[in-house]
Amino acid sequence: MSRKYMRTILAILTSAAIAAGCASPAPAASSGESGTAAAGEEAETVGANDSSDSNKNAEAVSSDGTEVDSQKSSGDNEAAEQAGMAESSEAPEKTVLTQSPTPYEKYGRLQICHLPADNTAGFTAALCDESGNPVQLVGMSTYGLQVPHGSWLLNDAAMDAVAADFQCDVLRLCMYITNTGYAVQPGPCLERVEQGIEYATERGMYVIVDWHILNPGDPNAPDYLEAGVNEPMYEELRQAHPDYNGPQLFFAYLSEKYGSYGNVLFETANEPNGIADSESGAAEAWSRVLKPYHQSLVDVIREHDSDEYPNIVICGTDSWSQYVDSPADDPVTDPASPEAAQIMYALHFYAGSHDTEPSADGTYYLGSKIDRALAHGLGVFVTEWGTTENTGDGAVNYENSDRWLDFLAERGISWCNWSLGTISEGSAAIYFHADKEPIDTDADGIPDFNAPNKDGYSVEATGTQLTESGTYVREKIRAAHE
Repeated sequence: MSRKYMRTILAILTSAAIAAGCASPAPAASSGESGTAAAGEEAETVGANDSSDSNKNAEAVSSDGTEVDSQKSSGDNEAAEQAGMAESSEAPEKTVLTQSPTPYEKYGRLQICHLPADNTAGFTAALCDESGNPVQLVGMSTYGLQVPHGSWLLNDAAMDAVAADFQCDVLRLCMYITNTGYAVQPGPCLERVEQGIEYATERGMYVIVDWHILNPGDPNAPDYLEAGVNEPMYEELRQAHPDYNGPQLFFAYLSEKYGSYGNVLFETANEPNGIADSESGAAEAWSRVLKPYHQSLVDVIREHDSDEYPNIVICGTDSWSQYVDSPADDPVTDPASPEAAQIMYALHFYAGSHDTEPSADGTYYLGSKIDRALAHGLGVFVTEWGTTENTGDGAVNYENSDRWLDFLAERGISWCNWSLGTISEGSAAIYFHADKEPIDTDADGIPDFNAPNKDGYSVEATGTQLTESGTYVREKIRAAHE
């Protein structure tokens, strides 16, 4: 994010904070389309004793070896509650590696700040920290957690590498519903999501829970609405709310359990597609099909939130989350914050396929949609983007990736790159023979993928366990913190 941009938006936010309802919804801060195909592998079963209850009372260690109290111990519950992070006093303490300060220590509970319509920034909503300062989160998305190519990183060493070596602010947990996903094995998939939340929370990262629809493209399809409805873990919710469908049960459960976690965001539909017959009908299709779907989940999330501070909800839009401006005249309402909705809208792109050339007037197709959404007061979060073509494969498009990242930085738009998968496709960041539990290869005390694997194998183009895409994106994430 440019210093000029930061100065401009900070000045606007400071002068407009009270009038625009930009007061922090949380206590004082703590310290300080894409159409990517899902793999058709056999899904692995998660053991009942896997580390889904990972301890959040973790002692974090920064990359320079400094110990950081990432989450307070059980004797410090009051301070931890003020930070918006839930406590677990049952699990033993352990040491984890992360940034110092952690992303959560830097920014605290996030909020959407709403600006006056006549401000000079060109838009009226921004992702902000607890104090109302604009922030841009940068990080990665997992591959589908239902398959080994996605679930491999659910261990301490891999998560240490994501947090401390990649230096991710945010991790998106991609949970496919179809493609051997949650609809087939809801219990194991939910357990992996919970593991991911705990691992990220221990390291002070933000985490997005992604209800990953793709095919069929309508989130109201029976494949999704019926997913997980008979699972035993939802018994109490079903008794209290017999009308709840699959996604409502899922998000009600997570909101009750993790709503007090100030680092958790919810993405209610990955990439709706095929809803509108044409782009001209996108706004009508949004109001008729997608808004009611998202509204029902926002209402459920708010009803079951375990504290008074609303977690941000990110809503997917039609055409593989490209029609991000379609809600401009009919946004989702937020019962917890009617005048300052804590709602954002997802935009997805792949640098090898989208906005590769400007229009005659010098503008870009998706870029213009983002600017229109921002101008209408919608918060935008790029929850998925790739360096390659929209198939997830192909060569890295360095030039357009650079242009896209500059565009997002100028507008303070946060992003997650696709993906931390170990699948053999161009957009995957990690070598498919990478060590599942990486070690420190460069003597800086942090597990990493910056050398061949333990058997001496590596990606030919990089000489490491990072692909060309992974090497590029890691450098971009780390550079964002300089």
